[in-house]
Amino acid sequence: MPECPPRMTPGTFAAAGPAESQIGGFVLALADVTGTRYTDNRTRASGCRGRSGADGPNLLCAACGAEAGTESSDCWTAHEVVLEAAAVEPGRS
Repeated sequence: MPECPPRMTPGTFAAAGPAESQIGGFVLALADVTGTRYTDNRTRASGCRGRSGADGPNLLCAACGAEAGTESSDCWTAHEVVLEAAAVEPGRS
């Protein structure tokens, strides 16, 4: 089975909608997300070749451990990260 493509081009983002189930969040390319780590909660780590993202937030803030978002990177999902709106702070790049 071929891998699914990235949903977002690196360097771009979009507002998350009802399909992402995190309305108000932000959709980014995997390569654009920094400062996170995977959760230790194994029930949120499903997937065969990557993270399915089907079981809730699987990314935590690397600094404080708060839920930050959901990575989808499995063979059957578009590759993306949806960041929780409450976890995003405006900043400079």
